[in-house]
Amino acid sequence: MNPFEPNAEPREGPGNGSVSAASALEGLAIAGAQRLSSVRLTSVVAATLRAAIDLVLGEHPSRPLTVAWDDGALEITLPELRLDHLTAAASLLETIGGSLGAAREGRSFLMRVPVAGPRSMYLMLEQATLGIAIPWHSVMRIRLIEPQALEALARREGCPVLPPFVTAPSTHVERPAVLVALGLRRAFLVADRLVWRMPATPAEDEGMAPGANLGPAVRNAEGEVFWVVDPARLLKGVDPAPMPAISTPPRPTVKAPSEPPIERPEPLRTAPAEPAMIELRPEDVEPLRDPEPSPPPARPMRPGRRALVVEDSIVGRIFLQRLLESQGFSVEAASNATQLRHILGAARWDILFVDVALPDSPRGDHLRTLSGANAVALVRDAHDEKLATQAGVRLSLRKPFERGDLLRVVEALGLQGETA
Repeated sequence: MNPFEPNAEPREGPGNGSVSAASALEGLAIAGAQRLSSVRLTSVVAATLRAAIDLVLGEHPSRPLTVAWDDGALEITLPELRLDHLTAAASLLETIGGSLGAAREGRSFLMRVPVAGPRSMYLMLEQATLGIAIPWHSVMRIRLIEPQALEALARREGCPVLPPFVTAPSTHVERPAVLVALGLRRAFLVADRLVWRMPATPAEDEGMAPGANLGPAVRNAEGEVFWVVDPARLLKGVDPAPMPAISTPPRPTVKAPSEPPIERPEPLRTAPAEPAMIELRPEDVEPLRDPEPSPPPARPMRPGRRALVVEDSIVGRIFLQRLLESQGFSVEAASNATQLRHILGAARWDILFVDVALPDSPRGDHLRTLSGANAVALVRDAHDEKLATQAGVRLSLRKPFERGDLLRVVEALGLQGETA
């Protein structure tokens, strides 16, 4: 099985069928696992993941694991592990494109593996005129950062900055830096523009890849071609990232009358950390500056069109805001229900895009304040769609957002641009 093969659909059959993540992790204490049965893994990924977890946890883990997932990756946070089996577990995960390393905050560890789906998920980027696609489960972090700040960050974390596939004129503006991971290895790959996380299918007859570390070409829903980054080749020769220093409190030694002191080591433990799927932090992106001015919109809107985007994922907010602005909207953004309530009465909005689950309103209660408005619910699955319908919001947009679907929603509300 090649986890980087585009559009590698899980096929039923011996060794190739998909199973639920709940089955793969059965018997483990897991916090927040209520919806794990909806997450599918190929049989190979499920078996390898479980073997890696058992290696680093031992027989009697004392703390529950935490999980998080989206339509491209499953993350498992381990608050404790056995460092003596860390390398072996990471080697197992490499065979399925997975990774293992220190979590972003605290001193926990994070496993990240691909989920099974009808289409492969990628993070799309541009280096100069070259479009590249990084398998989403290989992406550990995304930051918009200035070059000098990135160099300092890379030194601090012990992760090198990889040379670009295409050399562009150097600038001092913020650019997307993606932390790519495989097994224990991590490195930053810098681009000129962040496009979006989206599914893609194989692009036929595109010829030879333009770089040694690039794989086959894929095409997104808009017909744009991107070249898949192969993390195994990209990270070849990169040393494993340094692990956080872990200390355990000293245990008192017990002396037998005629024997030397005996010390029995305890399993190494770390502080638990809340899992969070990968996204940009506010300090990473605000104020956001594009390396080049955006081109004028092809279909300008009538003056005064205003849109509000309420989404706690910063990557999602950036994507929706840029796309709506390219269609002539004046856009404001918020990240939680409290901000939504304050903003609603401050101006007239022609269209509102509101996430169903916000940090301070996870059950979608804030949607009931949108009655009578041109509101669109941002949903992840059928459960979210049901919450939106019950709250009276009739239009929805599935995550990850696709440009065509978004424009169809805008058109359905009669807000599409006017031709000149």
